[in-house]
Amino acid sequence: MSSHSHSVNFKTAFTIENLPDSQIKISGELHYVELESERTAAIVSLGRNVEIDGFRKGHVPQNVLEKHIGEMTIMAEMAERAIAHAYPHILEEHDIQAIGHPAIEITKIAPQNPLGFTATVAVIPTFTLPDYGKLAKEINKNRASDEVSDTEVAEKVQDILRQKAAYDRLQ
Repeated sequence: MSSHSHSVNFKTAFTIENLPDSQIKISGELHYVELESERTAAIVSLGRNVEIDGFRKGHVPQNVLEKHIGEMTIMAEMAERAIAHAYPHILEEHDIQAIGHPAIEITKIAPQNPLGFTATVAVIPTFTLPDYGKLAKEINKNRASDEVSDTEVAEKVQDILRQKAAYDRLQ
């Protein structure tokens, strides 16, 4: 696992539910501390293209940005970043072999409260091979034998010798 620390145990904080068609649903919550750690990056990202009179584009002070953007927009960006950061840790802790991008659904978001979400993702299918020994016996029980007797070999040798003698006479 990576060298940074988290305030959440990804193994116990998230539950895994097997769904049909080789999909799983991950459900759980991230502590608000995990969201708060993404706040500055979220505001910077959201403020990159904000234009406010009296400030250059991308150089608006953080307190002005917060008022202009709104707390819920900032929370949504923080949630997106926190989930993107936590998702690989969840997969690693639960040993999930995910394929493709997850469908994320935020189930609970509010200031100073944990972030609840679910992620539905396709996984590498698991299957059990049947007992190939039993299958082979079943398939081969009505099959003709591959064994050749000495008499059959002698007959074939005589046929070949007769054909060769006939061919040599034609030459």
